Amino acid sequence: MNTIDEMIEVLQHKKNGCKVECEIIPGNWKVKLHPVWNFRDYKYRPKPEPIECWINVSIHNIKTLCEDEEEADNYNGRTVFMREVEK
Repeated sequence: MNTIDEMIEVLQHKKNGCKVECEIIPGNWKVKLHPVWNFRDYKYRPKPEPIECWINVSIHNIKTLCEDEEEADNYNGRTVFMREVEK
């Protein structure tokens, strides 16, 4: 069950047109386009933003996670932007 503050957060998030996820089975979050709010039996949360990062890949397969493109360019190798995608 969500706390009152979590309920307000997720409802406001949905009101603003953002996606919401529901935990139907523990640890298994699913996007709900039209949630039937049942805070007693299920947990809800704003859909997390995808992870985005810059990495630098060298010829020796050494990968360096970087804060931004400029930092990644400081290493010898290829600079790559990565973004998490949904399955």
